[in-house]
Amino acid sequence: MRKTMKIILLSILTLSSISSNAGIGGISGGSKNGKIRDTIIEATQNSDWKKLRAVIGKSFKHQIKGDSIFVGQRVSAFDVCIQGDSLKHLKKTPIYENRYVGKSLDKDHEKDGWTFVEVGKRNLVYPITYTRYQRECNNHGKRCRRVLVEETQDLMKKIQVEEYVRTIGDQSERDIYEPIAEQVFEVPHCK
Repeated sequence: MRKTMKIILLSILTLSSISSNAGIGGISGGSKNGKIRDTIIEATQNSDWKKLRAVIGKSFKHQIKGDSIFVGQRVSAFDVCIQGDSLKHLKKTPIYENRYVGKSLDKDHEKDGWTFVEVGKRNLVYPITYTRYQRECNNHGKRCRRVLVEETQDLMKKIQVEEYVRTIGDQSERDIYEPIAEQVFEVPHCK
């Protein structure tokens, strides 16, 4: 009985000394999340966007905010370059066409024989300054009209990296993120 108590006491003392000397997250080196956070902060400060995207792509606790830009659809500003007075998306986007394929090959749950088929790929190109219609209303929404508005896209994006903190809410849950790094990204010219 006494011998087993000594062994238990000795093992508790050994474990407590290991944990006090180990630091946060293990025997040596700190936590994995702390290393990722340090890498993200370093990459952001050095404007190493490839490294930043690679690290965040592997992490479930971090996200990039403020990088979206419009080239016919919202895409990441990291995948866009300036070509003359337009923005060019560097990744090819599929082109779809509505075609009759027969009811047996119809995969859109309508079974009418018509479905969208990919017919090719292309790079999206969109002007930096463009016009669009905006709805303007007076008298509490009773008198509305469409007005032509000219917009110029911001080519200096304020990129913010956020880290997951917690989830709140019972019925409608939402994640809370905390900003950990911030840097300005300028859309580059095409090569």
